[in-house]
Amino acid sequence: MTRGGGPRAARHLRAGVLALIGLFMLLAPAGPAAATAEVGPVTQAPPVAEGVPEKVAQWFRTEAADVVSTQGGAELDLSAEQRGAVEIGLVRTVSTWSAGFRAGGEADPPLEVTSRWVAPLSLGPEGVGVLVAGLDTNGVVGAEQLRSAPDLADALLALGPAQPVVHDVPLDAWFTVAAGEVLPLDDAARASLAGAVALDVYRPFVQERYAVADPNQPGSALPDAHSWAPAAWVAAALLLLLGWAGLVVWLRREGDGADVRETRPARPRTRPRSRGAQR
Repeated sequence: MTRGGGPRAARHLRAGVLALIGLFMLLAPAGPAAATAEVGPVTQAPPVAEGVPEKVAQWFRTEAADVVSTQGGAELDLSAEQRGAVEIGLVRTVSTWSAGFRAGGEADPPLEVTSRWVAPLSLGPEGVGVLVAGLDTNGVVGAEQLRSAPDLADALLALGPAQPVVHDVPLDAWFTVAAGEVLPLDDAARASLAGAVALDVYRPFVQERYAVADPNQPGSALPDAHSWAPAAWVAAALLLLLGWAGLVVWLRREGDGADVRETRPARPRTRPRSRGAQR
């Protein structure tokens, strides 16, 4: 004898199982394919100036955007969205003053190329910084510096592709040379050179700078901003001048007082009034 309601119970069971499966699919977290991934750096093909090696150009095409994306938040103070919109400008070879130019020997040519390359970074029409790449000990290209430098970025964006870019390492300043003249490109360069000047006029300053500073240490020719010695010397000099001025004033007053005492006529001595005779 079969039990009643068997088919109906089976249908209810199947419906319950299907409902549970549907509910599980709705509540289960989406898989990797459905997850919202963070937008990575956009692959760029920045322009490259003449003379830049192919492996360097390839690095800027494939790796530079990732450097900006991962380090641009701290170094450039840009949001993730802004870092994704940064454009890489013309890649140039970095030059420096030639050994003869900075040591007093043959000054022609005044520049020599280095194994470093620089490209400006812009966000829309405005420069935000520069990316400098170099070679490690194994000859592999890598990021050397990512720095916030809107002034230098704007100057590089406006500079002609054939004009050299000179990094004065001891001064940590950037220049260019055109028609026999040196021109500053960033604020650090303008602090030592207000405008264009002939190479032979500027050469003694370069020689003096490289003679006393470390040519491989950026900013080694700059005065130590944290040194107390200059301030102490200035304070001591001021105190000495103030003390000397006070001494001169005191001596002058003493001298004037002595002169007055010497020239003042003596007061006549008054004779005591005699008392009348008593009667």
